[in-house]
Amino acid sequence: MRKPQNAVCERCKNGFRGKCSCPDGCTLLLGDCLDVMKRLPPESVDLVFGSPPYCDARTYGIDAQRGCIEWVEWMLGVSEAAQRVCRGPVLWVAAGVTRGRCYWPAVEGLMWEWYKRGGEHQLYRPCAWVKNGIPGSGGDDWFRADWEYVVCLKRTGRLPWSDNTAMGHPPRWAPGGEMSYRLRSGARVNQWGGHGNGIRGRDGKPQDGNRPSHAWFRVSNDLLNGSHARQICVKANPGN
Repeated sequence: MRKPQNAVCERCKNGFRGKCSCPDGCTLLLGDCLDVMKRLPPESVDLVFGSPPYCDARTYGIDAQRGCIEWVEWMLGVSEAAQRVCRGPVLWVAAGVTRGRCYWPAVEGLMWEWYKRGGEHQLYRPCAWVKNGIPGSGGDDWFRADWEYVVCLKRTGRLPWSDNTAMGHPPRWAPGGEMSYRLRSGARVNQWGGHGNGIRGRDGKPQDGNRPSHAWFRVSNDLLNGSHARQICVKANPGN
């Protein structure tokens, strides 16, 4: 990975901060992110998005191998530098690794340590990048790795430029509206199926008092042994 050359735009070969001559106004700076971000003024970009090396998974030709705790400490420094230059969120696509049949909770550790710093160190609920995991990526005794975190670090308050209805229309239901959900007590509202209780079901019609909310099925399971464990019951709740 090359060092930045005086923060010169890789497209037009001119400087940035008003000197880039790219017609679309997009400046491309190439280099180590920490070196480049040091040259940028505070809150000068709207979004930081990256996928850092995952602990000791790969070297990327720059010996980018770190243990779990070392990775968290390193990423805290990178994230602080990213938040300094960013008006909006800082997004990292990242995943822990499994070594010696033990999962390294590096990404979870990053979010927890960021949260503990308080003040302007806030988070959105992480998203998941779902993919087709490599067979065997979870080891020979666990599920394969089919998703990775999209961590979202943020400042306090609402995103200044975000509108999640810009490409469509406002949500049909307000939070806690007609869709099925649970109260703090655990009671479900707008249960699909269920007993007649004056609450409407998924189709908008009153719930049928003769229709059970939960269905039970008996499923044979060859993986279970013992005379009392030849079959298992699976509980299916259409309202969940």
